[in-house]
Amino acid sequence: MPGSLHPSDLNLKAAVALQFASRPTLRSVLERRIVEVLFALYPSFAQKYPSLVSASQINLMVPERREANLFYSRHSLLDVFMEHFAQAKVLAFANETQQAYRLSYEYPVSMRSGDLKTPLDMDVVAQALNELQATVHIDLQQALLDYWQQAGSTQLSRTVWLSEVLKAALNSNLTSDRLGGEERAALSQVVDASVKMSRHHRYGNGFTQVYLIDIHVEGPAGGYALLSGDMLLTFQVNGRDRFLWCQPSGLVESFTSEEAFSQALYTWVAKRFVVTQVTWNCYEPEDDLFEVQASVLLNRQLEALKPLVSRRFADVKALEQGYSAITDPSAYFNASAPPTVVPQALLSDSLPTWLRDASASDQFAYRGLLQALANAQAASLGQSFLYDVPSLKVFAAQTLRDQLLSDHPADGDYFADDLMLRFTIAEGQLGTAGMIRHKVMTLTEYAIGNLVSKPSGSVVILHRAEKPIMAWMTPEYLDDLVQRVNIGEVYPKHVATLLGDPVQLKHRQLLFCRELEVQLPLMALQAKIRGESGFTEDGYRYVQTVAQGLHDEVTGDEDAVMIRPLAFKREPDSDTADEVVNFFVIGPGGMTQGPCVLYRPHDVEQPLVEYPSHDALFEAIRADGALQESVLSWFSEDARRIYANGGFDEPHLPRVIIDTSLPLERPAPARLAKVKVSGAACERLFEANTRMLVELANRASVSNAESRWALLQQGAWLVFGSIVPLLRGPVAIVAWVVQLIRGLDDDFKALRNGNEFQRDAAIIDVLLNVGMVLLHRSLPADETVPPKHVALPDIVGPQRRLEGDVVPLIKAKKGQPLSPSPRWAIVVRCWIFPGAIQRTN
Repeated sequence: MPGSLHPSDLNLKAAVALQFASRPTLRSVLERRIVEVLFALYPSFAQKYPSLVSASQINLMVPERREANLFYSRHSLLDVFMEHFAQAKVLAFANETQQAYRLSYEYPVSMRSGDLKTPLDMDVVAQALNELQATVHIDLQQALLDYWQQAGSTQLSRTVWLSEVLKAALNSNLTSDRLGGEERAALSQVVDASVKMSRHHRYGNGFTQVYLIDIHVEGPAGGYALLSGDMLLTFQVNGRDRFLWCQPSGLVESFTSEEAFSQALYTWVAKRFVVTQVTWNCYEPEDDLFEVQASVLLNRQLEALKPLVSRRFADVKALEQGYSAITDPSAYFNASAPPTVVPQALLSDSLPTWLRDASASDQFAYRGLLQALANAQAASLGQSFLYDVPSLKVFAAQTLRDQLLSDHPADGDYFADDLMLRFTIAEGQLGTAGMIRHKVMTLTEYAIGNLVSKPSGSVVILHRAEKPIMAWMTPEYLDDLVQRVNIGEVYPKHVATLLGDPVQLKHRQLLFCRELEVQLPLMALQAKIRGESGFTEDGYRYVQTVAQGLHDEVTGDEDAVMIRPLAFKREPDSDTADEVVNFFVIGPGGMTQGPCVLYRPHDVEQPLVEYPSHDALFEAIRADGALQESVLSWFSEDARRIYANGGFDEPHLPRVIIDTSLPLERPAPARLAKVKVSGAACERLFEANTRMLVELANRASVSNAESRWALLQQGAWLVFGSIVPLLRGPVAIVAWVVQLIRGLDDDFKALRNGNEFQRDAAIIDVLLNVGMVLLHRSLPADETVPPKHVALPDIVGPQRRLEGDVVPLIKAKKGQPLSPSPRWAIVVRCWIFPGAIQRTN
């Protein structure tokens, strides 16, 4: 984090000011342009003065006469030019001495033209510099545009970087008590899907529509058009229109009618400018609205630079301050930090080492994912897609208690977690003294672990609270009880039934996809930062692409990155493939280029592993080891027989032997199959999770069931329900955030004592503030803190209203109806350089 920033400066305004602190200054642009003008007049200068790169290196020699003596005073050509520019004065290199002005690079030697003898024609020089005065705003605009399109500290263009900050500003309202639940949900939609088509596809006809506001002001000095960068969100609540006015700073105001918004907009304008009439239009961007919004703010700066040519300033300092104020995007933000229940300094200290040491670009990317996680947490109201699915432990404990009471209604009132089984296990070789080891587990743990490994040896049954143990409760009874409740079969069936409930299916799928959209890139980026699981930038981008397109239909493009089931062909010309349940491969559709990523949702240690190629993935599975075992465990029984025991090298295919005297032809090795997929990926992934549970419940062999169950017990999504109660919803998928919030639980009241909404709000605040910490850590470390913002000079827009002026009570005119418009290009009132709204990474 830049050391010059105090913790109280951790806000969006300070972040934007620091990111744009190195923007071109008026002086830096003129230093370069004046030299270019002189080089155009005198091409020989480039060869004669190879070290001349700045107008600050050139002296203007001004003839002066003192009594009878003629001498030359020395001035900076740049300063003289800027003094005339500030006063809107024409440069004229002549005075009463009737002697020629001169330019000097190596003082006091005068600069000369190509033959080194002819003095410079200073009238020509003055004319060229005066022409520069008239067009310098174009140079300033181009320099500013180039700067915004260049990569900043995070390797993103500053336009894209600012679009992310604008999104963060709007996202800061997720826990605002000034807004109702429907209003926060509308904002969440916009942050979740900032492209109109995606938002419509995801949320249907009731999606939130977003417009940019174009304001037209009439006043004593004439008319003025302003595409403000403010957004108007429209949506319906119980069939009635609602409106949210969202400013770039993140300030949001709610209105129940278009007329109420129009009046508020007029009042806002009339308090600032002398106006006789205000009208407004609105335009609906088709592209990423935050990138469009960032481009509009850039466009406002570009428009504001043109009046610099004709306006007068008190001095050069005022001119430079005015230019700096015009080009400072932090003016659109306020200096208030997001609400927090936890000090940001504590959050900064709590970051894991790998995240603290990550590159600025990775920290900024992780910040964006935490923001998406906060939005998912808010949109889901703290619900996971497993919101009504009990954890394995809770289900087992309740099932055991129910069966105990069913078997012994009068005296079977026991809780499985209170019944302790102490095993005495003799270890050592036969004929030796050996050693005795004790192992204690609850009845719940015994029932869960029974399928995988049942302890040997004698057992004593105890009660945690020393409650008497009934005579009927023997080890034999408990063994029979565990077999009858059959947790290994019943629990997966129960979960599969809940997940497949048609009444809840659509809602559950939406929650599942919302979690997955954040979980996948978070896991991939963490692996990339930590240098784990073979992850590279390409692998992370592949996972990110898939996560962003989970709701999209699959295209037939061979180069498109997609997610498809892991599957194999047992024979080269086979028309069918053997799929591995709930295993997936992420990579280009053609499977012939680039790396690929193996995705195993149930593997808590390495759910995502990158391989340099699909061939490398196959070789890893082909080799004996844990990966091959996990793949074999989730084949169908038929496929498992084909591929087990060396079957990837030589599939064990059924043969019809006609002539036993002929040697059998060795089958070709198996190969990865290109499974044709259709539909949205999120639906296929959800179905695969359900299918995995059905497969487990319908196991056909004990050995296969054991290995599957061992894997499933470790699955991250199965233990969601065992997280402490305060961690509900998508936030529970990020292990270090879980640890952070659990550590804060004892110290902060909102986390410890609040109701569900208050705890969710506190968790979201923690996520947003961790994001703010990461935002500042990703800023340029070598920049000084920018000066306090200077108010815009009175050269931009209509005449400004003086303090105490009376606002005329003129009703604001309403603009065109809120109807869908063509693409963004229809905005013709807004002058913009070509390409200014294009994304540049």
